[in-house]
Order: sequence, then structure tokens, then C-alpha cells
Amino acid sequence: MPNTLYSTYYFKLNECKLRINILSSRAKQASYITILSAYYSIEFLKSLFKSVTKNRRENVTLKLVFNGFAGSRLTDQKEKLSELFKDLKKLGYSNIQIYLNTTTALFHTKLYRFQVDKDVTWYIGSANASEPAFKTNEEILYSINGKQPQFESYIDQVIENSTPLEEILEPKICSLISFWRTGLIYFKPNTQIQFTFNGLNMPDEVEERLN
Repeated sequence: MPNTLYSTYYFKLNECKLRINILSSRAKQASYITILSAYYSIEFLKSLFKSVTKNRRENVTLKLVFNGFAGSRLTDQKEKLSELFKDLKKLGYSNIQIYLNTTTALFHTKLYRFQVDKDVTWYIGSANASEPAFKTNEEILYSINGKQPQFESYIDQVIENSTPLEEILEPKICSLISFWRTGLIYFKPNTQIQFTFNGLNMPDEVEERLN
């Protein structure tokens, strides 16, 4: 399998178009799946893991690392990921590891690892594990095959500096960045600007084109 650059819409060649089936085709027979993603959507993850053959799921190891929020956002994040954990259990997975990275100002990595038997395929680029990244945004992922010691080392270091979901506590606010990440302060205007049209005039040629 050659290394390939995938894009959401840039490439005209269909086989180079970035879609979820690029990942699900590798996940189907995988025994190890590791995803490091700054952001994500629960439905995207569930859809991806449903693509794994049912009778294989019990023996598949899932390792997921996401950017961790803070304050009320962290509470909501933990609840939703805990529900995802339960849903994956219902799908038949028994080895699920979910981590949140809150030690850096912003964990922004997008790295996917799929191991099928002894073959390993990596995907690295800009695409988060979410629907918009694979459907509407302009994103890229580059596939690389084979063992990549630097990537493996990076994953180990990230996990070492991340916190398992079940051990997540409210992080200490020790910097201005960590304070803003809590979402405790946000802007909400007192009034909303009202837009009205009192007689919309346009050139005849524009009106004809619209009609």
C-alpha cells in the first residue's frame, strides 16, 4: 500500500478524497487502533468503531487521546466520553483506554495508527476525528506504512503526560491560558442587532438573474 495524500475536496481523483472510509477500511481488521486528536465528535468515533468486524472487537485495543478542557466544559466532556466508553463496551470492545491531555496549553495533534496483524498504517495531517473534518472542511491526511519509531515514541510520551478519563479531576488554574480554557469568562452582548429590510431595491439585471 503506497503512501498517499488525502484531501477533503482538493483532489479530483476519487481514491485521494478524504472520507471516513479511508480510516474505517483500515479499522475493519485492526487489532490496535490509536487516535490522537485535538477535537472529535462522538458520532464520528462510534461510526468508525462500528466498522470493525464484530467478532474481532473483543480483542481490539483502543487508545484515544484528546485535548482536555477545564471548568464546566471539562465536566461535560468527561460525561460524554464516559457515555462513549459505555457505548463501546456495548459494541463488544473490552480494552478501551481514553485519555485527556491537559498539561499543554493546547493539545492540537491529529495522528491515527492502525495495526492489522504486523502491518501498521499511520495517518497524520490536519483532520480531527470529526464529521466536519471529513466532509466539509478542507483537511489533509498523509498515510505512511510500516514501523515509525519516532511516532511510537511520541505516542508513548503523550500518553505518559495525559490523564486517564476515570482519573480526571478539575485542573489547577496556574496560567492565563489555563484560565481562559475554563470557559468561566466569555462575551455575551446585552442586545442583539436587529436586521430588517424596508424595500429591497436591486438592478433589473440582478433581479432577472435571481429569478
